Amino acid sequence: MNQPDPTAHRNASGFLLNPNRAVPVVETPSRWPGLLMTLFYLAACALAAFLVFSA
Repeated sequence: MNQPDPTAHRNASGFLLNPNRAVPVVETPSRWPGLLMTLFYLAACALAAFLVFSA
């Protein structure tokens, strides 16, 4: 009895768009760096405004 051919169902033109490939899991980035940089930016603006108006 012959074994089934494993290459019979291969699609040679669709190797780039294989729907059965694994999808990587990407974690959502933390919000702390953005909030921290926003806080530093606002503090720098407040310091600049204070130095301008106190001169």
